[in-house]
Amino acid sequence: MSWFERLQQASFRGVEFSVEEIGSRGGRRKQKVAIPDQDAEEKAVRVHNLGMGERTFSVTAFLAGDDYDLDLQRLENALDEPGPGLLVHPYRGTRLVEIEDGYDVTESRSSGGYAAITFVAVVVGATDQGGLVVTSDPVSSAGAAADVVAAPAVDDFANDFSVDGLPAAFRESSEGAFADVMEAIETARSQLGAALDASDEIGGQVRKFNADLSTLLDQPAECAGQLVAIVRGVLDPLLQTRDTVIGAGSELLRAVDVIWSFADAYIDIPSTSTNRSVEAQNRSAVVRSVHVAVVAEAARVGTSIGYDSRQSALAVRDDIVRRIDLIADHDDPGDKVFVMLDELRAQVHDALSVAAAALPELGTYTPRFEMPALLLAHLLYGDARRGDEIVARNNPENPGLLSTSDDLEVLRS
Repeated sequence: MSWFERLQQASFRGVEFSVEEIGSRGGRRKQKVAIPDQDAEEKAVRVHNLGMGERTFSVTAFLAGDDYDLDLQRLENALDEPGPGLLVHPYRGTRLVEIEDGYDVTESRSSGGYAAITFVAVVVGATDQGGLVVTSDPVSSAGAAADVVAAPAVDDFANDFSVDGLPAAFRESSEGAFADVMEAIETARSQLGAALDASDEIGGQVRKFNADLSTLLDQPAECAGQLVAIVRGVLDPLLQTRDTVIGAGSELLRAVDVIWSFADAYIDIPSTSTNRSVEAQNRSAVVRSVHVAVVAEAARVGTSIGYDSRQSALAVRDDIVRRIDLIADHDDPGDKVFVMLDELRAQVHDALSVAAAALPELGTYTPRFEMPALLLAHLLYGDARRGDEIVARNNPENPGLLSTSDDLEVLRS
């Protein structure tokens, strides 16, 4: 196989783009020390080897065509995300990178419209030949593994979903499925918005998706890409809770379940005709794309937020692992997505198991006599200020006088 045949499609966090060339910088770090009072050239300087330096790639990504502005927005969103992400280098393969010091964008209306976006990526990890992330940080591994699922999942949808040549009634069936997805997303967004004071930006994206849906059905890759971006945007507000927050894990699981369950009431479509078979395949593609998108985003967020108890971290771990198993068993993912999900499963299990091991356990406590939450906090933790924590966790009827009949959840510190 020649170098040309080994070329890969360039992308970052699953957003594809074109390149003409990519610069790189690497090598070992050296320190030169001038030696005073030396006349011989070979004795006038000493060079100390400080080990390997950073590897950087200077990338100019090109986006062109009628929808270049949408592709540009997706790439900018990917570059704006915190933490490492997967860069597919057309010549060097897949690398885990951090984006250095922002990026520059140039847009033009000539030649049908195009944009060039220049950024510098610093390599922080490699991948093996299967594209799986190799890094010693379990949280970075899980986040990067979640990112790498998106592109093949979009490809799966584009390959399996088509409304070409279908009568209007069968197109409307697919429109109805996506309408159900957006309704579930709106419900989850509203719940999280009430809990986290999230913005209405995703609400605007949902409304635009619904307005453009008839056109998007004829562009399945774009349709799936927008769906992935919306799901990510819905759960992103939970990243505000990177510090320990009571109930963050529960909020995540509740939102994930609302979106995941959008199709629970569906009944099987009988394959009584060719059009019915295509309708059934399209619906399955919609369900699978939603399940993969929401479980990948749950993994990314779930391994980044703060947990207050061991049980909370383990509950999120077990829920994500269970849903990945359900996709593998019932949603018929493509081979590449199956492999990536299997890796994601392992990374999530490892990351949240490590996190849980460092957290206190949650137990129950029944007051022996009536007392205010402040006093109980002092008795349990030696810190009356943690009374608010006890109240937030249990929502007692009277925080100023906890009853002897109250079975309270408390941390065993």
